[in-house]
Amino acid sequence: MRITVVGAGYVGLVTGLTLAETGRHVTLLDVDKGRIERLQRGEPPIYEPGLKELLAAQLAAGRLTFTTRYDEAVPGRDLVFLCVGTPSTPLGATDLGQRAAALEAMALHLDPEAVVVIKSTVPVGTNRWAKDMITCKRNRAGLPSDRLAVASNPEFLREGSAVEDSRHPDRIVIGATDVRAFLLLERLFAGSGVPILRVLPEEAELIKYAANAFLAQKISFINLMADLCEASGADIRRVAEGMGLDPRIGPRFLAAGLGFGGSCFPKDVRSLAHQLKAKGLSAALLEETLRINRNRVSLALRKLNTALGGVAGRRIAVLGVAFKPHTDDVRESQSLKLVEALVAASAHVAAYDPEATATAARLVPGVQWAPQAEQATQGADAVVLATDWPQFSELPWERVLAGMRTKVVLDCRNQLEGAKIASLGARYLGMGVPQAEAFGQERKPPPGGPTL
Repeated sequence: MRITVVGAGYVGLVTGLTLAETGRHVTLLDVDKGRIERLQRGEPPIYEPGLKELLAAQLAAGRLTFTTRYDEAVPGRDLVFLCVGTPSTPLGATDLGQRAAALEAMALHLDPEAVVVIKSTVPVGTNRWAKDMITCKRNRAGLPSDRLAVASNPEFLREGSAVEDSRHPDRIVIGATDVRAFLLLERLFAGSGVPILRVLPEEAELIKYAANAFLAQKISFINLMADLCEASGADIRRVAEGMGLDPRIGPRFLAAGLGFGGSCFPKDVRSLAHQLKAKGLSAALLEETLRINRNRVSLALRKLNTALGGVAGRRIAVLGVAFKPHTDDVRESQSLKLVEALVAASAHVAAYDPEATATAARLVPGVQWAPQAEQATQGADAVVLATDWPQFSELPWERVLAGMRTKVVLDCRNQLEGAKIASLGARYLGMGVPQAEAFGQERKPPPGGPTL
């Protein structure tokens, strides 16, 4: 099977490399010449666990070709995966400009029976629009288009585990109206051992949006409950544990904290809300999900202001600026937004992230970027654990606190043992954590005996 992947970002690069890993030859096309040159040297343009090793293995096996030219990448291909970006417009709609440019560039180079596979998240109706666009251009050029097909195959990759998610998906969704497209893609994914769902293109498009929006709502809901816990003396971790034991709910995405970010959840929730309103339907649930998420950064800033009597002129150490651990992606990062808010409030910010420092440093001026976590915390009035990299819980906190000027720890991900931090003489603040534990006091057991 002859395959081209258009777009060598998170989705395209991971998709292309894992397809090559199955023994197929894959051509990766990107209009960014610098990115293609880095890939040819074996240098991934992004950090993702296992990605560099996978790229090296496929280059050594000779299964990859890189190019910036559509006339080299598209002719003679059975499948052309379209994985270009779909950013938000200022009003929350999805900008299909990159997708339109890619379709325009490939239309005349496609084989008469090729299948164009839209991999990334796009609004409902995009697949049919793409087919119409290709057909119109080919018809004007006198080229056949009656056997061409466009299919939807949405990705469900999580940054930080994208390679493993691509190797071992939990389901494969194929949206098409052409039987040949179904058969070709089912042959491509044969042996995956997971459910393969045949649906209409519109259904495939909505499945990805609905999944991401639902998970985002789950995060905003648990953060709302965290606020109520904090106001009531309850512990959100115990509440989340009790909720998660219900098999209808499950334990995942019930970690209270700073909220969601990244390239998917915020953008997809905004886009789905825009699509609902465009059809005259209510988007209130999604808009409230976004509002709760926006407020998490303000809440964290208020906690620091209260604990320190104001952050202006204070040295604040921020640990983690990537939107989640195991990635260098800072797009829509709540952690980075908190850094920006602290800088705007005239705090002196020292920050550290295991992978995202270089990217973040270009975006936020006025920050001291430390090469190590302990160097960021030296002389600090407060330490903010903003991204839950696992190594932060393993820091020598006794030594960290000894080097601080004022011992305040704001744990925006509830990653640390609050009682342990408090026992070292620090003021520990969590998200949805009862004040008794926050101040190092022993929690009293619930009143009364067992109910018989």
